[in-house]
Amino acid sequence: MAIPKLTYFDIRGRGEPIRLAFVVGGIEFIDERLSFAQFQEQKESFPFGTAPMVEIDGIVIGQSIPALNYVGRQAGIYPENDPKTAVKIEEIQAYIYDVNTQIGQTMRESDPDKKMEIRTQLAVKYLPAAFGRIEAILAKNGTGYCVGESLTTADLLLVALAHWIESGILDGIPKTILSEFEMVQKCKSLVYSHPKIKEWYEK
Repeated sequence: MAIPKLTYFDIRGRGEPIRLAFVVGGIEFIDERLSFAQFQEQKESFPFGTAPMVEIDGIVIGQSIPALNYVGRQAGIYPENDPKTAVKIEEIQAYIYDVNTQIGQTMRESDPDKKMEIRTQLAVKYLPAAFGRIEAILAKNGTGYCVGESLTTADLLLVALAHWIESGILDGIPKTILSEFEMVQKCKSLVYSHPKIKEWYEK
């Protein structure tokens, strides 16, 4: 059987949770990283004209969250026969995607002043409220993870979002904005201390 293949850019972004799912599961995969120019040349070969794309088990998955959960199921971090747990994972993933979208829309704003204004509003109102809700979910679960007592694909998605915000590349959004959310920070620590994930980043 062919080795699974993830095609994305040479950044973390939406592809990183999928990479980590492969890593956690000990699943060999091809980590193809395209330049943005290469992607433009190959764009029409992607099912929805967007990346990431995963080729696995004879199918092509062209959306990041379905790809993440498909790989996560094989890695043992997304339930195979537990629809109640699965829907709670997907619920959190959908909310994280909404937050991602709110930030992502600012990337397409060409007016620097307007972009800064929108991001300032996000930093003052939207993001504290959004992460307050995520913090409450983590606190209610009580394990440091989003759902249940162990790592799931929801945690990988949350950590990817947190990394983007804390990276400092989003002008107008302070990279320290998440420091007050103790449960979010705990979730990050649990994910990054996973032996296989730790080894991945130490390579």
